[in-house]
Formats: sequence, C-alpha cells, structure tokens
Amino acid sequence: MKIDLRRLTLAAFMLSTSATCSVFATAQSFVGDSEADYYGAQGGIVLDAANNESPVKTVAAVDEDEAWAIVAAKDTAVRQVAASVYIGDDVAPASGVSSHSDFGYANSQYGASISAGQSLRYESSPCGGSCGGSCNSGCDAGRGRIGAAVCKDDPTVWMKAEFLLWFPQERNTPPLGVRNAQPLVPALTLSPTATPFGDSFGGDLVPGFRGDIGRYFADGDFGIGGRVWVLGDDEDDLNFGGSGLGQSLGVPFFNTNPDPLFFGENAVFIGFNDGAPQNEGNVAVRSTLSIVAAEIYGRALLSKSKNHRFEMLGGYSHFNISDDLNINIQTTNTAALQTVFNDSFSTRNEFHGGQIGSEISVSRGRWTASSLTKVHLGNMAQRINVQGNTAQGVLPAVPAVVAGQGLFARGEVLDLNGFKRDVFAFAPEMNLKVGYQFRDHVNLHVGYTFVYWNDIALAGDQMDRSVFVDTANFNASNTTRHVEARTGGYFVQGIDLGATITF
Repeated sequence: MKIDLRRLTLAAFMLSTSATCSVFATAQSFVGDSEADYYGAQGGIVLDAANNESPVKTVAAVDEDEAWAIVAAKDTAVRQVAASVYIGDDVAPASGVSSHSDFGYANSQYGASISAGQSLRYESSPCGGSCGGSCNSGCDAGRGRIGAAVCKDDPTVWMKAEFLLWFPQERNTPPLGVRNAQPLVPALTLSPTATPFGDSFGGDLVPGFRGDIGRYFADGDFGIGGRVWVLGDDEDDLNFGGSGLGQSLGVPFFNTNPDPLFFGENAVFIGFNDGAPQNEGNVAVRSTLSIVAAEIYGRALLSKSKNHRFEMLGGYSHFNISDDLNINIQTTNTAALQTVFNDSFSTRNEFHGGQIGSEISVSRGRWTASSLTKVHLGNMAQRINVQGNTAQGVLPAVPAVVAGQGLFARGEVLDLNGFKRDVFAFAPEMNLKVGYQFRDHVNLHVGYTFVYWNDIALAGDQMDRSVFVDTANFNASNTTRHVEARTGGYFVQGIDLGATITF
C-alpha cells in the first residue's frame, strides 16, 4: 500500500506532541496592544471510557488510514479546555477551539480515564509553566483563571532607589542687612533711600536620596515595606562688609530702649563713610536646614487587573527637621573700638506618628504611571535653643566678652533657650510617577513629590528685631516684654529620578 509520507509525518508529529510538555505549555498571543495568555488543559492519552479500549497504537505501528482514524476518532478525543484571553481588563473565553487542536490522549501517569468532551481546569504544568512556583503554591487555585492570568505578574520583592532634586521652601528672617548710598546712613526709616536685604534663606535646588524595599505575601495580596529618605543640607550664606566707600552698610534693628538717644529704628554700622571713615566691618550669616524621614508600612491589595493595581497603605512615620541660623557681626570705629556680636538660633522638630493612604498604578504596554497619596498624623516634638554673646575692646588687644547676649539673641528672646513643646501635627504627601519597563524586572521612572508639615518651628521665626540695646552696658535688657515661640507650615517639593526592581 502506497503511503503519503507528508500525511504520515503530520500524524506522527501530532501524536508525539500530545505526549510531550509542549501540550501543557502556555500558549501566548497578542490582542491589540496587550499580551493575551491562553491556558489549556493537560493533554495525553486516555482509555476510551465508553468501550474500555486499550491505548492507541504508536504511529510506527499503523498505516496512513489508521493514523488519521486515531486523530479523528470522536470517542477517544478529549476536548481541550476553552482558552481564556485578556481583552483590555476583562477575562473572556476564546471564541472557539479548532477541531485539530482537540486531540488529547491522557498519559497513564495522570491516572484514571477522562470522558470525551470533558472540560479540564488548568492546574500546573509538569514543565514548570509560566506561573512558576507562585501558581503551584496556590495563586491559581485561589483565583481560578484570573489568578492564573495575573499570577506571573505579581512581584514578590520590590526595591526602589531614587535620586531627589527637591526645592525646600524659603526660610524667612528679619532683614539682616541694609544698604544706602554714600554718605547716607544705613538705617531704615531714617533715610528714604535705605534698602533692606537678607530676609530669606534657602529655596534652591537640594539633592537627596530615597530608598524603598519590601516584600509581598499571600500571592501579592499583602506586603510589608520600609522607606527612608534623606534630603541634603539646604545651606545658604549671606556675607557683606566694607569701609563705606560707594555704599553704606548696616544691620538694622528696632531699639526698645526708652532713652530718646537710642529709641526707634537703628542699625549697627558695618561700613559707613560720610566724607571720612567712620565704621568698617563685615557680617557672616549661615542658615542650614536638614530633613530625614523613615517609614515602616503595610500594603493591602484592594483591586487588580491586567493593567492596574490599587492598594491601601498604613504604618508608622518619623521625620526629623533641623534648622540652624548663625550670625556673626564685626564692626570697628575710628577709635579702633571693635564690637563683635554672635547670635545662634536652632530648632529641632521630631515627628512620630502613623500614616494612611493609597497608591494606584496603571500600565499600557511597557509604560507605567502611579499616584501615591497619604497623610501622616502624630506628635511633633519641638525644641528651641537661643544663645548669644558680645565682645568689645580696643584693638589690637583681643576683645573681651562683656555680655552673655548677642544683638538679636538677648533679653527676653533668651527666654526661648531650652524651650520644649509637643503638638499634634499632620503632613500630607503626594507622589506622581511615570515609568518605562526597561527590562523584565527593571522600571526606570521620573516623578514629582510634595510634602507639607502644618506645624514646625524654624530658627528664623524665633528672631525678634525689636530688642533692647544699651551700648554703654550690653548686659542691660528690658524684661517687660514677652516673646513666644513661633511656628508655622513648611513644605518641600521636587523631582524624583529612580529605578524599581521587582522579582
């Protein structure tokens, strides 16, 4: 009998495929822009349940007509389970299965016979399958076809590293400098052309780092993570001085001394020349802000599909915000009398509390976008320290310390030294990201972050330009006034550049 080798080869190929791992492997296709996963039942060779026949012969033992009879036999064929395919965010059955793909003969290793036409539910592949160990541990068993479809996308561990380019809010102070044209005096209100400056610090670009690491449990339904971010010191300086040539310079303040000779708007002359040298000196101001944050939080999955994931977040938050302001003033008059003022204001704000929020992420092909919003609620421990000293003497001798008070850190302002207070505070936070899946487990992203604290103490806010100064006795001070600690809101914002690794 003449045998068509092409047809016999086709039959042999179909029978051999049914006994190998390729029958169980997941078939993949694309629907539109999305990858669609098809899951079929386990195949193999079975006994004919109706006739209790023996397993079919091998191809090598049959001729052409028998080979095709084996393939077409309705009483021995087991229909493969209908495939499922993702269309957008929905899971829908495939429109049909070709009759040529319906062949399936159970291998004896899978146990009892399966009746013709019986549907099989995909459990696992002896080859490992695309879901891997997570499906075998119960992901598919708990979620059915939806679980099988998305299980392979569930990360177990996430690690994020971000380079921060943030802009802290400016920090305000009373004006620490005043300029005027030579030979006019450098004092506010005493001359209409006097101009103040040096009343804000910071607000420029500051680099930082943020790291986030955690792990999912229960097939991605719950996760625990930790996050730390550190903002580099926001340092700002103000330096000026001279001999009064070209312009007059001073440090303005309002003197509360009732003596008519001193009362009212006044200034420490730094550089003044009214036709002859009167004062020469310099001023150095340094402002430094630092922020450190740490969090431990949990994630709970609320909803999920092929293209989105929505989670609730909750946990513990800690912030430490420090602000320091140091002022050094030196001035020397024509009699070689040098006066030196040193003022130091520092604040510490330590927050301990909880956080609650949510994060949603969506994807389209290799592009991803996410939005994180949460609020931190808890106790803000505020601490304030104020110190000052004044030295005066005739050069070239070293000026002796004659007072434990500076120019601004004096009198009733010194009552703030050692101040402590605990207040309830809240800090809303928002983070937006757009990323690209650069590799299977690596996502590169750019984002924007905004964080606001409603109640913190800053160093410049504790200064009071209304001070009692007696140049004949720097230890003298007015005790009738009362100065309170000042607090207010503060924010940071900026750009995030980073990478996320999941595995």
